[in-house]
Amino acid sequence: MRQDQTLARRELRPLREFWNDPSWQKIWLAIQAKDWRSLAIVPGNQGLSTLGVAQALVDVGWQHRGLPIGLADLRNVTLPYIDAVIDEVRGHIHNGERVLIALRSPLENPAAIPIAQAADGALLCVRLGHTLIAGAEETLEQVGKGRFLGSIVVRGDSNGARAIAS
Repeated sequence: MRQDQTLARRELRPLREFWNDPSWQKIWLAIQAKDWRSLAIVPGNQGLSTLGVAQALVDVGWQHRGLPIGLADLRNVTLPYIDAVIDEVRGHIHNGERVLIALRSPLENPAAIPIAQAADGALLCVRLGHTLIAGAEETLEQVGKGRFLGSIVVRGDSNGARAIAS
């Protein structure tokens, strides 16, 4: 297949300017209250993707700080690779970067627990109308309540169409 055919088949995604959205700006500023170099985004229920939330925060943070912020998509890490990905994140931190870590729910992927615990802090991500309180509470218990800086409530799809800090 020719390259121009491959490019022609790609679907365009709508571009959101998260850095210009007051909701995301408020969340970014709220998480600046604690000094962190790595921050895990942990969903409170199965099936909620944190990648869109992490990307939105990376966009806002980059605009605010003027420096790139790393994004580690560790949603599918399995048990044998936990130590390796934690070491890689620490390497980026050692080089002066901040890293946001997108994880899958610990209810789906237990490897998310030690990764979130190794981060400087975590944000609980819940989806309005979908996340059950029991699932969110179990996630808090498994990771450790003290690890969480706060929570993000996402309305709409899991790409973070609208978010509310709490």
